[in-house]
This record gives sequence, structure tokens and C-alpha cells, in this order.
Amino acid sequence: MAKRSVPKKETSKNREDDYVFPIEKLKVSDELLEQAEYALSYFRQFPYAFCEQYLNVKLYDYQKIIIYEMMHKYNFIWIACRNLAKTYLSALSIVTRCILFPKTKVIITAPEKQQAIETITKIKDIMKNSPMLREEISDISDNMATARCLFWNGSTVRIATMSEGSRHFRSNWIFCDEFIKSDPDILSSVIEAFKGDPRRPLYLDVDEYRTPEYEYLKEKDTSVYTSSAGYAGTWSHKLFVDHFEKMVNGDEDYFVCDLPYQTAVACGLRSLEFYKKQRLSPLMTPEKFSCEYEGIWINDNENGFYKYTALENCRTLQKAVYPQELMDFIDSKNKKFIDKKKQDGVIRICGADISTVGSRINDASAFGVLQLIPKERTIRGKDNEVITVPYYDRELIYIETKEGMLVKDQANRLKQLFYEFNCDYMVVDAMNAGVTVIQNLGEPSVNTETGENYPPLMCCNKDEYAEMCNYLNAKKVLYAINAGAQSNHDMAQSLQACIGQRTLKLLINENTAKDYLRVLDGYDDYPLDTRLDLELPYMNTALLINEMVALERKPTDNGLIRLKEPASGRKDRYSCLLYMNAIADELQLKLKQPKKKKSNLSSYMFHD
Repeated sequence: MAKRSVPKKETSKNREDDYVFPIEKLKVSDELLEQAEYALSYFRQFPYAFCEQYLNVKLYDYQKIIIYEMMHKYNFIWIACRNLAKTYLSALSIVTRCILFPKTKVIITAPEKQQAIETITKIKDIMKNSPMLREEISDISDNMATARCLFWNGSTVRIATMSEGSRHFRSNWIFCDEFIKSDPDILSSVIEAFKGDPRRPLYLDVDEYRTPEYEYLKEKDTSVYTSSAGYAGTWSHKLFVDHFEKMVNGDEDYFVCDLPYQTAVACGLRSLEFYKKQRLSPLMTPEKFSCEYEGIWINDNENGFYKYTALENCRTLQKAVYPQELMDFIDSKNKKFIDKKKQDGVIRICGADISTVGSRINDASAFGVLQLIPKERTIRGKDNEVITVPYYDRELIYIETKEGMLVKDQANRLKQLFYEFNCDYMVVDAMNAGVTVIQNLGEPSVNTETGENYPPLMCCNKDEYAEMCNYLNAKKVLYAINAGAQSNHDMAQSLQACIGQRTLKLLINENTAKDYLRVLDGYDDYPLDTRLDLELPYMNTALLINEMVALERKPTDNGLIRLKEPASGRKDRYSCLLYMNAIADELQLKLKQPKKKKSNLSSYMFHD
């Protein structure tokens, strides 16, 4: 079965034919051929035996089941917790398929290209301990530009990006990793369209097999989808349920499985202590742990005001913008990575939800920057005339949380973000400790780490807070918000409208972001804390969404919207976004009607 020491044809090395074994030159006895036929038949039926006996790979019981079903089903979905060796097993299944079924064409795709390439990298790792696998592979590369794996028997493994540009690919085995984070339109119209080139064994052209009784021997194209769990009601969950129902109703073409973290613990892949630490991580929520480690599909809260799917649809913003220290580091690596200069007409708002030392354990201060991009849309007026209406796209370009900060330090952090991001306005909740923050913002201050001097800032919408600043020349850019029942109602409605209209832009999925960040030279070699800092705005965006989805609408006597977080939850990121979006509303109103009516939010922003 292995192809050894075969000279390559003297043709261009870029041609795939160079890596195909010239089978016509192979001389074998009838006895050897008979033995090979028996072995091939046996291994195709029991592919896990092939992995252990031929590839020298020891498997756990759950891995044997996964490989068996992946080889025998044409529609396969595997939901697996983190750290369950999913990439390793996927790579092993792919090479098993490619060796046992010559001229198999595998396409690996994922929301981020590097994630797809990791499967190729894992194949290279398996080769180190498998001499027979090394003999089967004629060429392999996990380079970003040339990633592929070619076999002497004509099988190929290639990488396709999750984009319209991949329409030219053809395959008979699609492997889609982290499919729940994929664009369903691209997945259905581009990726699934790869199929249409089924593997056709030559024996099917023999007259003996051209009869109806052998129809079952015709091979079908295969789709393998893997991921952790997500939210119920999404397209990915509906696909999972569809496959599950077909499986339990006896359709032998379908298989699904869902393996939680207990599987990894039982096999000794990870300790129970590891998962306990993951559950208690400050970046982990109960919902996220349920999805990523327990394999549980989370339902949108029936009483929830914000819906997960709508929020995920807003995750289109690729570029985060960072504080100066990180920007300087990025510039030293790749000056074209981020354009930190604010474009003409763009407005930036810095905001904060304030918490203090000694407050509830689940509270933290949240700081963010919302960028407003001027746009126009056309509508039809009463007399069918075309009217051009200006508005702002609202981009949440940065968000962070801090715990245990003194009020003075929070004011300094706000000033730091305000000046480093070249912001035009600032907004702070004036309730409780927020008043003290406003007082500190009205005083000159010094960044103790950088030595930079920050001038005072003055409140621009409420006289009583403006009077806290004794510097007449201070910038009047600070908005103070005293949120009450009516204003919370108005702000929640406005934010929901922005989500529905998709004028709110959120940072892309944190896993997809890693692929984007890898355009930085040597990204994977950066210090761990630097990579974490670069990825953190994307992670905090995911946590923001979790906060919003968990908010429940509580009944009120006056019909106003009142949202409440769970007892163990938090909403600091949400509140920060809510306040910044309220200021965006005011600025957009001025953009539309500079001298006419005020917003319905003006009761708490501009009146005493």
C-alpha cells in the first residue's frame, strides 16, 4: 500500500501529477494483490484498525467511534468541547480517508484560514511517529500561501477560505471546522457547491457492476462539520437538529454526536482541575462555558430583550483600535496594519460604566470607544420624492474592563483613552461613584506610568457638574448621564433599533480575529501577554454579547422597558455601550435637524 522511493517525473514541480505514483510501473503477484484487496476491504470497514495497525496511532474508544462514523456517513456533525483533541482526530480521519480511497479530494475550510491550516500542521505532527504515513504522502506544506497535502495515490487535501473567492474549488469530501461561526450564505452557496465531483472507482465502469443491484456501491460526496456548541435557534443549531432527527429516524447517511469535557477527563487528556479553572476565569461566563466545554446549545432568553443572532449579525468590524502602547508596538511590526489617524468627519466617543472597590463581586468598570462614521441613505417622501438622510454608523472599536480600580485611577484611565484615541466626547454615568469620577476629570492629572499630563475636562450638559470644574478653559466635552426609568427605556429601545438596522458594528469573532492578527509579522512569536492584549477587545465583545443576551425584560406598571441581569451576571460592558450610543443619538439628531427638535433622550441629558 505504501509507495516507496518513487522518482518524480521531470516536469514542473507545481503540477499535481508530479506527486502521483505511476501505478502502471508497479509489478505485483496475484497472491500479494489478493492480500492487499482483503486488507483494504477490512480497513475500509474498520478504519480505526487501520489507524492503529498501519499508521501506528493508539486511539481511545470515543476516537474509534468518531473515525468509524466519519468514514461511513455522508453527513457528519461533531460537537466537541475544547481540548478534546478535535484537530488531531480530524487530521487522522482525513489521512485515513485519503489513503484508503485513492483520488479523494478533501477541502478543509474554517472561519479563519490559519485555523484550517492547523489541520495540515497536525498531519505533519502525526507523520513524525508514523513511518507508513510518511511513505504515503508525496508533498505537504502548512505555509499560509501554499498549504496542502498530496498523496502518492492521487488524493489531495487543500485549504479554502470562507469567501466568494473560493468558488473554483471542487471536492468530494468537505471538512468545515468551527462551522457555527461561518457565514451560512457562504457555506451554502460556495462551500457546499464544492461537491459535485464524487470519487468514481474504476470498477463501476465494468459491465458486471452496471446493474441496479450495485447502485449502492456508487459513492456520494461527504460533508463533515465540527465545532463547539452555540446558541439554539441559530442556523447552525437548526442544521444540527436536522441531522439529529434524520439519524434517529433511521437515515444511515447522517450522524451527529456531542461530547462534553467529561470525555476529556475520563480519557486523561485534561484534568478536572483544568476545567474548574476555566469555569472560574474572569473572561468566562456560565453561558460560554456551557457552549464551549459542556456541549450545551444555549437558548435565547425568552424574556430577553436582545437576541443573540441579531447581535452576531453586527459582528462585521475587523479592525480594533488600541491604546498608544499597543499601537506603538504594532507600528514597529507592521506600519500598515492599522490606520490610527481619525478620518475627516469621524467622531469618537469615550465612555465608562463606573464601579468602585468594595462593590458587588460581579461588578467591574468598563471602558469603551465608539466611533461614528457619517453615512447617507435615501428614502421616499410623501410625494414619492427621493430624500437623502444622513446618519452615523456606530463602530465599537475598543472595549475593556478593570476591577479594583480607585476612583482617581478610573478618571485617569478615561483621560488616557480620550487623548490616545483622539476622542471628541466623553460620557460617564453620574450615579453614585460616577460623581466623584466627574470631579476628578475636572482636575489636571498626570499618568504615573507615562508621565503624561492630562488637562481638565468639563461637563457640557449639566450645570451642576460643570461647576465642579474650576478651570474655565477646560474642554467642554463631558456628558453626564443620570439614568432613570424613562431614559433607560429610551436608551434600550434606541440600541435595539441600531442592532436591528445593523448600524451598530461590533468586532468580529475572537477566533476569526486571530487569523486577521496573524498578518502582523511574527505574530505567533509575540509574548503571550501582548497577544492577549491584542485579542482582548474581540473577547470582550463576545462577553458584551453574552451580557446583553442574558438581560431579562421585567414587567412594569407604566409599560417602560426595564432590563435586569441574572443574579450571578453583570452588565458593565452593556451599560458602557448604552451610554455611548445615547450620545451618538444626540449627535445624529443634530446631524439630521441641527436647529429643530431635541431627542427624546434630552430629559436626562440637557435638562435639570
